[in-house]
Amino acid sequence: MWRWTLSFLLLLSITSPASALEKQCYDDSISQVSQSGEIIKLASGHIYEIDSYDTFDTKMWLPAEDVLICETSDVRQGRVITIYDIINTDQGGGKVWAHKIK
Repeated sequence: MWRWTLSFLLLLSITSPASALEKQCYDDSISQVSQSGEIIKLASGHIYEIDSYDTFDTKMWLPAEDVLICETSDVRQGRVITIYDIINTDQGGGKVWAHKIK
């Protein structure tokens, strides 16, 4: 039975498209947060638009706080897209979703 299960899983991994292609994370710090929490500018110069559901958290974030930016590439409808998670490591690891503007 275990050989059949192992063979099935191996076949499935070969024939199924990978949903998450790659994940990369890097450290940065906050340079500026808009009053509404919708826009965050980082010390690196990158600018992110925060998902509206998460702005309640980000409007409390402060300049100079450290964040971890995680980029995940994913395939959706045949296109590769990048999803960003911003994790505020100075405020207990709160995570928000974002779209990179610059």
